[in-house]
Amino acid sequence: MKKRLLMTALIVLFLLSPAFSQTTKPEKIRVMYATINATVSQLWVAKESGIFGRNGLDVDLLYGAQRTIESLIAGELSFVEIAGPVPIAARLAGADLVLLTASINAFPFSFMVSPDISSPEGLKGKVLGVTRFGASSDVALRMALQKKGIDPDRDVAMIPAGGFQELYSAMEKRTIAGALFGPPILTLLKNKGYRELMDLSSLGIETQHTGAVAQRALAKNNPDLVRRYVKSYVEGIHLLKTDREFSIKVISKYTKITSRSVLDDAYNFYAVNYIRKVPMPSVAGVKTILEQMGLKDSRAKTANPDDFVDSRYIDELENSGFLRNLYK
Repeated sequence: MKKRLLMTALIVLFLLSPAFSQTTKPEKIRVMYATINATVSQLWVAKESGIFGRNGLDVDLLYGAQRTIESLIAGELSFVEIAGPVPIAARLAGADLVLLTASINAFPFSFMVSPDISSPEGLKGKVLGVTRFGASSDVALRMALQKKGIDPDRDVAMIPAGGFQELYSAMEKRTIAGALFGPPILTLLKNKGYRELMDLSSLGIETQHTGAVAQRALAKNNPDLVRRYVKSYVEGIHLLKTDREFSIKVISKYTKITSRSVLDDAYNFYAVNYIRKVPMPSVAGVKTILEQMGLKDSRAKTANPDDFVDSRYIDELENSGFLRNLYK
């Protein structure tokens, strides 16, 4: 045990040493995130502040709402930042993926509906939207409907839209009557008179929401790269939480939103209330997702949640005291 702790400390000290960042040529990697909202703002902050570069990484940061996991499996990306259901489903189907972090371990959504719907009963026969089937917005919406006594397979119709911007457009065009949103779109909808039918934080359910995902082969064959990426990730969270003005400017740049009140809402909602200082991948959250998937997929019923996560990189940063010292 003592030998393992010593090795962990030596690894982290090496990564933190000035010699490491000065003598190592930045390694070019491609990272994709699956949504344009502040759930992924730690990546934007790490990129814009130079944190990735200081850890020897030249990161090409890309947005992709659709073929994110497919591109990861194809070897076109090193990491993706995405909610748990999609990579968990891919692993059940045979992809050897691993969850490395969970910056958010709850459903950061509110269930927003058209102004004319005032109760769950009013949802019956309506069309609701999700980003894609099997995504977090789909899993969470099904759980919310069940909580309200609505059968998601019989009482409503559900269609995929592609992303939250597309869901917003569908709400405005009345193509759908409801969907799950977080700020800044949540704020825009409230300002326009749409109804909040449920704040999903009220469910009190732990889940593997936003987090870093990689192929397990990368963690096995290039642990140094993964280690530097996860370190950059937690440093990005730290800067996000401790430098509000810089972070809001970065969020504005990536979301194209200029309203200060809307940006403040987004920052308070995600950076203050949801994003965790210690983004440990959530075994309990994986279990939540597997239980929901198990209603239709027998493979999920027998899957072991521990097999989906690799917490060693966050463990190293915790055990070395790095995370503790970061917030002193």
